Amino acid sequence: MFVSKDQLVNFLIKGEIHLSKKDYGFFSNLQKQVRNNRPITSNQNKLFTKLLFKYKRQLTKLDYDVDALDKLIWCVEVVPSKDDYLCAKISVEGNNLVIQCPYNIKFIQKFKSVNDNYFIWNKQNKCYLADFSTHNLKIAYYELNKYFSDVRYDSCVENILNQIKQYKDCTLWVPTLVKVNGNFYISCINDSLNDEIKSFDLSDDPKILLKLSQYGVKIDKSITQNDELRQFASNFYATIDIDNLKEFSNWVKLLDYELIYIGSEIIFNKHISQEIKETFGDIHISRQVSDLDLYNNVLYVNYNSIRHNTAYSFSDNKRMHKNITKVVLLKNSRPVYVK
Repeated sequence: MFVSKDQLVNFLIKGEIHLSKKDYGFFSNLQKQVRNNRPITSNQNKLFTKLLFKYKRQLTKLDYDVDALDKLIWCVEVVPSKDDYLCAKISVEGNNLVIQCPYNIKFIQKFKSVNDNYFIWNKQNKCYLADFSTHNLKIAYYELNKYFSDVRYDSCVENILNQIKQYKDCTLWVPTLVKVNGNFYISCINDSLNDEIKSFDLSDDPKILLKLSQYGVKIDKSITQNDELRQFASNFYATIDIDNLKEFSNWVKLLDYELIYIGSEIIFNKHISQEIKETFGDIHISRQVSDLDLYNNVLYVNYNSIRHNTAYSFSDNKRMHKNITKVVLLKNSRPVYVK
């Protein structure tokens, strides 16, 4: 018979009780604490009791009285759990960002799979460490707040978060053409972009929107106003249904395109290829790579079936030639009739 919970812990990890991997890890850590004569926290004791009753059926089959086992005492000291260990914390130590948090299996499992996560578990100090950067702070802040109701920050992190709060009502985060009081501005512009486009006469002219799109400038919805031509001009990548070829050809002419460079899939689809040539009339259409250097305003057009109806589903590596100012995917949503 057991005389203390210290002995009971040793029994629980011997293999006579079938434990989950997570619970085995908890009991194993307790055993190490006891062996090193380190105190048990009140929260660890509560969890120990909870797990005893979780495995009550197995213990009963072995003729153990769980209520009696729960009344056993620890030989090591049981100390109150400090409030600091009940919350998650983010702090800055030197050049490192530090995460300390209570054990939470869901957080541990999900945190490992976060994209571009550079935090590394420091076993000795029982914390996660990463270089101090805004990227890593963002990951720490959002991931901890997903899994912990109480997240605390040191003064350095607190000051940074307070500075960020002033931007909480901002809706634009990338260079965007906006119209304010009848005037056009590029919001969120940087020096490099300003140097490139400072000579532009900003307006809602589709030709200007087309030029801005080539520099990654977004166009605010208040400017495009559901106008299909402006929307088409505003996006470097676009998708056009093949049944709208006539309207598409009108846009191409209005935007002064000099050459339509067609992708390989159009070449291999004779019906679509012929339809494009007939619709666009006198606009030069080519598949010759050498022609890309002869024209300044080139439209790249490729074709894919509806199951690949994304503007990024292109196979031609020549599509990003410097003279290509727009990439268009022709989507075929025409029904297929089977006889």
